[in-house]
Amino acid sequence: FENNEFIISLSDPYDNETPPILVPIDISLTASKNAQRYFVDKKSAAEKVKKTVASSEKAIKNAQEKAKSTLEQVRVVVEVKKSRKAMWFEKFRWFVSSEGYVVVAGRDAQQNELLVK
Repeated sequence: FENNEFIISLSDPYDNETPPILVPIDISLTASKNAQRYFVDKKSAAEKVKKTVASSEKAIKNAQEKAKSTLEQVRVVVEVKKSRKAMWFEKFRWFVSSEGYVVVAGRDAQQNELLVK
């Protein structure tokens, strides 16, 4: 009888597999006050569960939106990084002159012959 409490072991008469629940009862309170205390605790626990579920759903939604935006950014980067088609003269030595002409030369004699023909 510490702190004017004693503990009752309650078991479910319809389910023998679940272990009994230990319920502390305050002997300084009436039966209805003890019951009311547990109903208030249950109500506040239910509200906490509701808030937890809502916040977890919000967190999941935010994570999905972030993943979706990251995926879209990756798609944009992939589209930007697609290589351009190589021009015909890029396999040779080349540069653009100050007048805007493309000057092409072979890397060896064989490429020079290919360019002349």
